[in-house]
Amino acid sequence: FATINGLESIVQLLLKEGASPNIADFDGDTALLLASGRGHHKIVELLLQKGADPNIANTDGDTPLQLASGNGHQKVVELLIASGTTGPSKSKRMDASTRRRNLQRGLKRLAHAYLQLSKTLNTAR
Repeated sequence: FATINGLESIVQLLLKEGASPNIADFDGDTALLLASGRGHHKIVELLLQKGADPNIANTDGDTPLQLASGNGHQKVVELLIASGTTGPSKSKRMDASTRRRNLQRGLKRLAHAYLQLSKTLNTAR
């Protein structure tokens, strides 16, 4: 609830009281994944500082990077890339569809960043 609605002070309190930044709901959605998909960059930054794993995918195989990129949240994409995310998962949704959606929305910088990360990761494998 707090991450979806951008309630930074509640997220801070929960983390201070010992809540795990990597706990997931029944769909496999972590706080980082939910905040990333909604574009709550301050919460994303806080969760990453507290050890949230940017590579945990939900039951659909979606990662925080895929949701942030697919929803046009450039600041969140930049934070996730800077955190060392390993990039797209082998999700049920194609990475190309994320790039295509971004291009259709005119988000060329996001599509380019996502493509560059994919190329870098494929070269490293």
